[in-house]
Amino acid sequence: MKKSTAATKSPNGSSDSPVLVTGSSGFIGQHLCAELTKSSINVIGLDRQPPRTPVPSQSLKADISSFQEIQSVTRGLPTDRIIHLAAEAEVIMPWNEISTLLSSNLQGTWNVVTALRPSICVFPSSSSVYGNAARSASLARLDTARPLGLYGVSKSAGEILLRDWAHQHGSVAVVLRLANVIGAGCRGLIAYVVRHAMQYPDGSVPAQLRGRGRLVRDYVPVSFVVQVMRAALQRPWRPGSTYVFNVSTGRGLTNRQVTEITQRILRREGFRLRCEWDNPVPHGEAHSVVENTRGLKEGFGVKIPTLDEVEECIQESVLDHLRNGHA
Repeated sequence: MKKSTAATKSPNGSSDSPVLVTGSSGFIGQHLCAELTKSSINVIGLDRQPPRTPVPSQSLKADISSFQEIQSVTRGLPTDRIIHLAAEAEVIMPWNEISTLLSSNLQGTWNVVTALRPSICVFPSSSSVYGNAARSASLARLDTARPLGLYGVSKSAGEILLRDWAHQHGSVAVVLRLANVIGAGCRGLIAYVVRHAMQYPDGSVPAQLRGRGRLVRDYVPVSFVVQVMRAALQRPWRPGSTYVFNVSTGRGLTNRQVTEITQRILRREGFRLRCEWDNPVPHGEAHSVVENTRGLKEGFGVKIPTLDEVEECIQESVLDHLRNGHA
């Protein structure tokens, strides 16, 4: 039985009810909380770490792998609308850390929806569920998942878990398969390259990169991702249903192309970056994945970011890492 709150007025949650964001202290979580609070939306952040930058929201400390912790810190709070970002996000993990991946991404997701009993859960999944996929093959449906590694498996399983939860409880699950999200504070390729340049500003030691520079990914600005997440809370979804969307540009860039853009920016800032591209691609990592954006445009009517906007976001990411030490 759902908990009753004054703010709960419809199966999709009231537009003026608070939004609970798990993983609120992470890269995407901080951007999301800042944008929602800027729009005068009451945000409740839940994370095992306190936020690094202050945002005008209520912050709760809990590990989603603990059902009791979630229940304890959220008791009496309105939790009708949630965006469930909290997860282990490393695509390739050592064997001895796999249990953490499973307890967070699977058990943690069950804990969140069972303890909070929301009417709507927005679930940021990952393009990793596709494995290797060209744009034409990456249609946003549950049955198109073909993960290569356990991280992708955990995200795909989380999608199915939420499908069954929504169906059985008359709630709504909105699955957003995120491409490679970039922006101030991002992790991954850009962060690694900038960190290396800061350590070896004269280029004396080359950065070690993978796949001869031919790994293709779909890079999407975090500001666009946040826009879609906010819109997902406002759509008139049908209770008991699950919806799946790709959040991407539908455009692939190689790791060499992204690194070359980063090199140009670093050069202007006085850094010399050299790279070697002979590192092998780890088992379980895709060589190429680009997402199909058709369903996103139809479902939300959004304008897909242009290549120029992606390059501007790469520059923003690089300069932020240089100035604030996120790398």
